Amino acid sequence: MSNDAAVKTRSGDEFEQRNNLAASQERSRVVLCVMPSGYNWPMAIPKHIAALRSKIGHELLILPGVCGLVFDAVGRILLNRRSDTGRWAVLGGVIEPGEQPADAVVREVLEKTGVLVVPERITGVYSTPVMTLPNADQVQYVVTAFKCQAVSGEPKVHDDESLEVRYFDLQLLPELRPEHRLRIEHALSEGSAFFSRREGTR
Repeated sequence: MSNDAAVKTRSGDEFEQRNNLAASQERSRVVLCVMPSGYNWPMAIPKHIAALRSKIGHELLILPGVCGLVFDAVGRILLNRRSDTGRWAVLGGVIEPGEQPADAVVREVLEKTGVLVVPERITGVYSTPVMTLPNADQVQYVVTAFKCQAVSGEPKVHDDESLEVRYFDLQLLPELRPEHRLRIEHALSEGSAFFSRREGTR
């Protein structure tokens, strides 16, 4: 394939990704106007999870998620400051029904930041602790993390889930949750994808 053809193919892919963004958001997400203590914004959840919650209430759900460790051409990492907690975090979200994890990470980063990425490799698989959300829902996420390369787009707030989005030099990272720093470390490692096992299991 010639360079011109490659550029045209990439441009076509980017157009399709961006053209489908609004439709994807409308199709897959509903906004719950829940304003719990300490949270100043409504929480958006996928429609299929809302349907499950209507049947099981606040019972524990184990959900598949993705995390995108997104680096630009000079090695900076893309982070967002979440609107629900006010803290900086790595990018991620829940996989939609029928969606491949690699497609999900591309969609989530594009939805949140306007940056189009290419997933390069899986860097880790993580299970979060069981959490009780401010609306009393219990949830645990199994997260597949990808190292991603940014290919186009300037980062900006693209939805109501972020207050800020920007690149950071690795030596000047903001305060992050320890598990988010660990995911960055694993993305920078050239070894095999991280996973953990409970001690004593075979």
